[in-house]
Amino acid sequence: MAQKPTQKPDKPAGQEHDEQEFVRFESLLKRVLRVPKAEVDKLRKRDK
Repeated sequence: MAQKPTQKPDKPAGQEHDEQEFVRFESLLKRVLRVPKAEVDKLRKRDK
C-alpha cells in the first residue's frame, strides 16, 4: 500500500488531505532516505 514515489506527485495543491499526505511523505523521507531537513523544505517550497 505504501509506495515510494520516485518523483514529486502531480496532485493539484490545496486539497484537504494533501498537507497531511505530504507530512507523512516527509517523515518517510527522513526515516528511509535520511534526507536533510533543508532538502525537504526545498521540496515543500517547490510543491506550493
